[in-house]
Amino acid sequence: MLVFRKGTWVEITMPPYVDPSWHFGDRQKAASIVSDAMETGLTFEAAWIKAEETIYAALGVSRKQHCPPQNEKEDSCVEEES
Repeated sequence: MLVFRKGTWVEITMPPYVDPSWHFGDRQKAASIVSDAMETGLTFEAAWIKAEETIYAALGVSRKQHCPPQNEKEDSCVEEES
């Protein structure tokens, strides 16, 4: 995903799993958040978590309710009820 920053285009590679319910604008916003966060020194993984939290908050759900972090993904991101 391309993001325009400081007069140049920056390519942000999306992780292997991106929530399929996100539309193009959500993905674009996530890439922008990742780009900004990485400029402050965050790793890609930490920046992506920040992006997920922001997108899910805008959608009205917490990230934990929706999906586990990227490094904990299994076959499904639907949390099991206890």
